Amino acid sequence: MLGTINNNTLGYVSDLKVKADFYGKIGTYLGSEYLAVGNFKQNETKEFRLNFKFNKVESYKVSLTEEDIPAREMTEEERTKLRQHFLILTLVTLILMT
Repeated sequence: MLGTINNNTLGYVSDLKVKADFYGKIGTYLGSEYLAVGNFKQNETKEFRLNFKFNKVESYKVSLTEEDIPAREMTEEERTKLRQHFLILTLVTLILMT
């Protein structure tokens, strides 16, 4: 996702972040991604690029925040892959033990 931010406030803005909430079919929340874009002088403009790892995104909502970036949650797809890797590792360990 590419975008442009312009500080059209009356002053300096510090520690700004872009937050994007992603949604799938029928508005199902897929997760959020954050990007720290830093400090902005009055009337300053910056471009940004936000990468995301969600599949089948139907819509998204972009906002700006000065809040701390929370720890990223795993997507269901990432949890499934982790379970599969754990299962394979367990099977390999059991085979090596026999």
